[in-house]
Amino acid sequence: LQLGDREYMNLWQKTRANLRYICSEFGHLFDFFIYGGDDYYILLENLYQYLASPQIADRHRSGVALYLGRRYNFSMDADSEHLLPAHFFHSGG
Repeated sequence: LQLGDREYMNLWQKTRANLRYICSEFGHLFDFFIYGGDDYYILLENLYQYLASPQIADRHRSGVALYLGRRYNFSMDADSEHLLPAHFFHSGG
């Protein structure tokens, strides 16, 4: 399900729709999903340590859904290249 227009400035809506589909179709098969692009890399040892940390492991055991990443409270205006403080986007951790 694509939410909103198919354009770069709507990337978070595309990501959210993809994650919703992945979790609804495959969530019962896996503990975690990683969503990244062609410029994404992972240091697996660091990821294993992070997921095993008490804060994350306890939350995971509680059954509460987790979104791990960062929410940035700005984005670029496609027409003027000015920052828009009222907008945000999500990125990896």
